[in-house]
Amino acid sequence: MAYDYNAEIFANDNAMASTNTIYSERISMKQGSMFSLHIINTETTATVTGTITLWQSNLPDPNPDSVTDWVENTDVTFTGVSGAGSQFINAGNSAARFYMVRYVNGTGAGVLSCWVNVGAA
Repeated sequence: MAYDYNAEIFANDNAMASTNTIYSERISMKQGSMFSLHIINTETTATVTGTITLWQSNLPDPNPDSVTDWVENTDVTFTGVSGAGSQFINAGNSAARFYMVRYVNGTGAGVLSCWVNVGAA
């Protein structure tokens, strides 16, 4: 049976404000080898700008609230956040045990959602 997992990883539609940092839930690759991300920015006030990065870890229980247990994955490029809109990233085959998405707000305020789909190759 093919494994398919789809979930929102920024719980409760995280608010982007000031220069806050938002960490996603961990994306477990235990039963999958490919994943994609759908990131949605609903701009609510002023122009939102920020940086999205993908992080990976093979540790058995990496802390999802900091980058201490993680290494940035520079193979996947995000366009960043600028105003309202969405983007879709196909991360392809993955070798790490866990992934997470990190957003650092630059300016403005809004709501950021991120959905992940994990499946078998």
